[in-house]
Amino acid sequence: MRYQHTRCGGEIDVKSRRCLKCKKGWNPISFMVTTNEIRPMVSKGRLVVKPRVTYAPWADKLPGVGKVAGFLPNWPRWARILVTILFILVVVGITYLIKEVA
Repeated sequence: MRYQHTRCGGEIDVKSRRCLKCKKGWNPISFMVTTNEIRPMVSKGRLVVKPRVTYAPWADKLPGVGKVAGFLPNWPRWARILVTILFILVVVGITYLIKEVA
């Protein structure tokens, strides 16, 4: 498997764990743990293509946010806001009902 350094766009040599473009290196533990700087590259024959993402580009800068955002459906912004508001209202309503019963 081939990996790409997201900060400079260079390819990472897996054996030495070093970016071939900017020469940044990682130790074995940080190479496995770092999710916002290292991305696997999807290969199509000889052409290497970055995987297409449907979430905001800033999500890759925070660790773990890109993975969670990748599992979410690709809905328009108004639908995501509406679902979030409805979810919060349901949680508040259930909490209110539990408080009234107790």
